[in-house]
Amino acid sequence: MIFGCKCAEMDRELLGKTKLYVMARGYELSMTRQLPLAGSPSSIDWNAQGQFVGIAPIDGGSGRLAQFEFILAWLAVFTSPMNFLRHPAVFITISDVFMFLCLLTLLVRRSLPLRPLGEFTSMWMGGAALFIFGLLSSSLFAGDAVRGIVVTMQYIFSLVLLPFVLVGRSSNEILSLCKALVISIVLMCLFGIYLVDVDGTTNTRFVSGSGRMMSFVERENECASLIALTIPIVIWLRTVRQISLVSASLALSVMIYGVLLTGSNTGLIAVLISYCLYVLANFSIWYAVFGSAALATAYYFVISWGQVFLPAVFQKRVLPAIQSGDLELAGTLSDRMLLFYESLDIAQNALLVGIGADQYRVHSYFDQVVHNAYMLIWTEGGLLSLVGLVATLLTGICISVVGMRSQHNRPAALCSLSCLLVFALAINAVPHIYARFWFAPLYLALALVVSTNQWGINRRRVHSTRHTPKWTTAANKQIR
Repeated sequence: MIFGCKCAEMDRELLGKTKLYVMARGYELSMTRQLPLAGSPSSIDWNAQGQFVGIAPIDGGSGRLAQFEFILAWLAVFTSPMNFLRHPAVFITISDVFMFLCLLTLLVRRSLPLRPLGEFTSMWMGGAALFIFGLLSSSLFAGDAVRGIVVTMQYIFSLVLLPFVLVGRSSNEILSLCKALVISIVLMCLFGIYLVDVDGTTNTRFVSGSGRMMSFVERENECASLIALTIPIVIWLRTVRQISLVSASLALSVMIYGVLLTGSNTGLIAVLISYCLYVLANFSIWYAVFGSAALATAYYFVISWGQVFLPAVFQKRVLPAIQSGDLELAGTLSDRMLLFYESLDIAQNALLVGIGADQYRVHSYFDQVVHNAYMLIWTEGGLLSLVGLVATLLTGICISVVGMRSQHNRPAALCSLSCLLVFALAINAVPHIYARFWFAPLYLALALVVSTNQWGINRRRVHSTRHTPKWTTAANKQIR
């Protein structure tokens, strides 16, 4: 068979070493032809129909530059929860620096993925464009233009650029990045546990004045939500047999105890949603009985003896609401509801044009920002920004649902769906969400689905591991 029909039509005097990649049933067949000008820095990629796909990496995807790029990505994910390592004047963290360097390296290698989310890339980018356009236009016409540019640049980095850095990768790379995130979150929890239970100092960068754990994130609810976002990834790693049962149990124990130390009602609900979703997705008589019994037993122990073994901050903020069933006792819910009702009044006058980025506090009677990302984005960016945010979330859900149609990809799709639902719930209790620690677990969960589905990602990078990863075989046995 002649795979080099296109190469035969090219001028052999202008090409050096040409690689022709042929796509056949999801796999890449390759043939290398030595031409007179050997040592040419790049190669031309064609698909089975003879259509131009892109320029292959100058190092073939396996050189030192490729290794350096992956190290940068690993460090970016590992440091993403470390929100305290940032510039004092501008919100630029150490993770952002690694992300940006990784992006530059991808550009230098000519290996930037053209469609990181596969068939859904245009949907995601369309939603992000609506979100950013609404926020920026509202700031220019009705708010502070400078603050509008600053905030929109933050969202451009998080919603537009980060998918090109994290999502368009091979399955083995995504697996390593998932482990890096889990290790970082466990270290974050251990650090917070030490400060709260051993050191005991309060009112610091890592522990609030009321004794709530903030750790690396420096925010209580955000810290709990980040832990809840990572729990599905830990469960996925165990499902596909990439970590041992002991390691998974220890990691989950540390992370759940960390959520308790934050005293966050939102974080606790997010963890329960992840648990219930996995039980429902793996529905069977055994799962139904075991899952219901475990949840009922935990509830009974919390109600009866929660004051004996639960952390003090959890007893003060969360336990009274659980024991009495009165949501008014759940932290500062009543105060948040006042801000929510106020945001509804402001949003009625912000259907098309909002009040501008970072302008809610100026218009608030309480001089406080509403802790609800949906309402904050609606009031500051108008209805167009809210539609864009919802569109990006629905795109992620579509990726997860489509991924579930493939039996071998079901664990990854379930992990992705859990992260998306937890994210959609968690941002009900926080203001702006452009911080990169929000998106690291979310993009990695989506990348699991995209990489294992082997959707047509037109990319400039050609991975050497296009085949279905070995860990999907374990997933087939684990989840049916």
